[in-house]
Amino acid sequence: MDIQKIFKAALDSINDAFEPELKTEHIILYPYVSEDAKMQYWDFTKKNGFEYESGYDPCSAYGSAYLHGNNDIDGIMIRVDDWIPEDKIYHTLLHELAHIYITRNEIDGGHFQSKYCEKTGNTMRENTVYCGYSIWREIAAETVAISLDPAPSYSIHKYLTELKAYSSQIKPNDQKGKIIIEDVILTILFSDEARLSDESLIRLLREEGFKFIETALLCIDKVKEPEFWKIDEEFAYILGFTFLKESALQ
Repeated sequence: MDIQKIFKAALDSINDAFEPELKTEHIILYPYVSEDAKMQYWDFTKKNGFEYESGYDPCSAYGSAYLHGNNDIDGIMIRVDDWIPEDKIYHTLLHELAHIYITRNEIDGGHFQSKYCEKTGNTMRENTVYCGYSIWREIAAETVAISLDPAPSYSIHKYLTELKAYSSQIKPNDQKGKIIIEDVILTILFSDEARLSDESLIRLLREEGFKFIETALLCIDKVKEPEFWKIDEEFAYILGFTFLKESALQ
């Protein structure tokens, strides 16, 4: 596997679609394998000055992006185990590169989280903004990745039972719930029904008793904007508030 070649292909795809360009020399690429992954994660973060989270398991993801505040150097850890197909690695790199691009361009000067979610770290509004932002950033990055590397078409009918069961596990103020809702919304967002008609999709979800329609609608409407990755504090707050409200009601 030529990981540098795959990385260059993903970077070229991002740069062909978005401006300003991301520069190869500004991104540290760190391939790793599952064996001894935690030690490799420690080595990568400590050597390059990225934040180290002691509870993070690098084997819980296919890759992850790291950003240095206003510093020009960012990083990507990417899993390259033999069993992972190259097309999966390519898509993961698109997703992580999208995180880097979006973080630097989502607001003037970039870095929405440090500006709006870390002022005091303990106000209700700030926590709600962060909740919405943590959901949105994954939706936005995967929307970029899928726009450049489309998934096979599918009907939402195939996943309705699974989506309802999965979303029923969501509890208010639960970090796992944010991860679940991201997966659920992305499944809805890229279904054949979402591509054809919002009205019929929403009617179907209501008929099936899906509980997070307003949260999903906010994301569906947002990704239709020409520069959907650009956000403001109010959008993140409304998304976070809506998700917390719907999770409390189910």
